[in-house]
Amino acid sequence: MPFPHLLHLLPIITSVAALATPLTTPFLPWDLTSLSIDTPTGRSGNPPYTLLTIIINDPNTISLGPLSSRPDNATFPPSTATCSTRWNSYIDESPFDKVIPCTSNRYGAPGEWTFELLRQNATGFGPNPAWDFKVKFDLEESMILDGGIVSMKFSETVGFARLDNLVWLCGVTGSCSAFLRPGFSPVMNQTGVVECVKGDCGIWGKA
Repeated sequence: MPFPHLLHLLPIITSVAALATPLTTPFLPWDLTSLSIDTPTGRSGNPPYTLLTIIINDPNTISLGPLSSRPDNATFPPSTATCSTRWNSYIDESPFDKVIPCTSNRYGAPGEWTFELLRQNATGFGPNPAWDFKVKFDLEESMILDGGIVSMKFSETVGFARLDNLVWLCGVTGSCSAFLRPGFSPVMNQTGVVECVKGDCGIWGKA
């Protein structure tokens, strides 16, 4: 079974005039710190929800240039977020195609993370939100820069599948849990373009 490939950084077009400029400085890939999936026991008196939790990290510090009010540069700092959702497994509730906010692990961070579950069929048994799915991550970062707002947006998608990069374990209670297979944690190869969606993004263009 082929490993679900990682889709390269995709520009998100939010303005007809937005410019996409290739990166001219080294850009470190995002990485998934952890992934967990927990299914319900199915026993009377227990909740019917499946829970998915992912921690994602952007290790980059992106310089936006000098500020007139102070000697240092404005930057988008590294960012980590926890992305979590749950759905009712007993009424065929679908978690697919819903854009869900993530929670930043740093108070006051300039970035807003969201994620979305997408369908895939890497197993050959059709898409399933617990064992055969893709996740699309979006990060939009904004900063006030000398009276104006600068916003940049990044996106990447990665696939997960049972018997590939997901390991499943089930207990005697009837509940099952999944996590990333050791050595198969996906690294997102974020090379290519950065989208400037608002303001003057310096070497990354203008919106």
